[in-house]
Amino acid sequence: MLRVILAAFFLILAAVIPAGAADNGKDPSLDGLKILMVVADPVDAELEGLGFTSEWVQSAVEEKLKTAGLHVASAEAGIRLGAGIKLKRHGAPYLNVTVDTPSQGAEHSYLIHLALRQDAKLVRNSALIRSIPTWVLDIRVKAGQTGLVEAMKARTLEGVEKFISAWKNSNK
Repeated sequence: MLRVILAAFFLILAAVIPAGAADNGKDPSLDGLKILMVVADPVDAELEGLGFTSEWVQSAVEEKLKTAGLHVASAEAGIRLGAGIKLKRHGAPYLNVTVDTPSQGAEHSYLIHLALRQDAKLVRNSALIRSIPTWVLDIRVKAGQTGLVEAMKARTLEGVEKFISAWKNSNK
C-alpha cells in the first residue's frame, strides 16, 4: 500500500513541476559550446532558381551565429588555421541546415531542419565516438505560397535565433 501511495505522490509531483524547472531550461548539450562549423546541405534546384541557395543559407547562418558571439569556423579556414583541431577537441560540433523538398499533395510544405551535431561517447563502449544530433528544430514552410523565398529565409533565420536563444540560456 505504501508503494501505491508513494507512486501516486511522485506522479502528482511530476505533473505539477514544469518541465524546465529541473534544469532551468538549460540544454546540457549546449553548455560550454564556444566554437562550431555550419554545414548547409545543397538546396533543391527549384529553390536555387528562385534565389534560396545553400550559399545564402551558409553565409546568413554563419553571420547570425558570429553576431551572437559564437566562434564560427568555415570548413576551409578550419583546416588552414588549425581550427579543425580546436573543433575536434570540443567534440567537432556543427550546425547542419537541411531543406527537404515537399512531397506532392494538397498540404505539401518544405521542411527546414536545423540540427547541432557533435561527438558523443557510447556509455557501454566509451571508445566508440559518433557524431549525433544533440539539438534539433524542424520548421515547415508551405509550398506554393507567394513570397516563398522570403518566407524560407525568414523562417531559417527564426530557427537560428531559437538555437542562439537556447545556447545563450545554457551558457549564462
